[in-house]
Amino acid sequence: MIAVARFVAFKKVDKLVALSVLGAVLLAWGFLIALDAFKAFLVEINDIGTGDYNLSKAIVYTLLTVPRRAYQWFGYAALIGGLLGMGMLATTGELTALRAAGLSKLRICLSVILSLLLLTALVVLMGEAVAPRAEQKAEAPAFPVVRALPLCRWPAWPHYQAGSVTEASSYFCAQ
Repeated sequence: MIAVARFVAFKKVDKLVALSVLGAVLLAWGFLIALDAFKAFLVEINDIGTGDYNLSKAIVYTLLTVPRRAYQWFGYAALIGGLLGMGMLATTGELTALRAAGLSKLRICLSVILSLLLLTALVVLMGEAVAPRAEQKAEAPAFPVVRALPLCRWPAWPHYQAGSVTEASSYFCAQ
């Protein structure tokens, strides 16, 4: 058990690998989220002018959907960032130096996995707690319209005649 704990203990070489990989993951993740949010914002721009939907509401909607987008894109960012981070270490010769110093391939891979575990836990927490609430707030209308319709005997149903659409007196029952 002590041998396993020594093998898993985070050392300075692990910090080197972790910083390289996490930096690349965060860069890839930020790029993917920004690109997806920009694409969603362009879709929202088409709806500006419909009813009381304006530019500020489109911006707020897009920003409220960012946690969900971050949660969805994390897997791709972790893969791309992991490859980029290890590639940067290989390009500068640091990966070769680590291997020459006696680190096994398994130990280097374990460093990558351990560095991504904490970030993955934070992303899962964000995706399961923050993202759904933000998504609900984004989808909810800013000023919900409450309508009072008359109760009609079947098969009749309420028909609008005139006046405010939110008042029951503006409707009559008809088939």
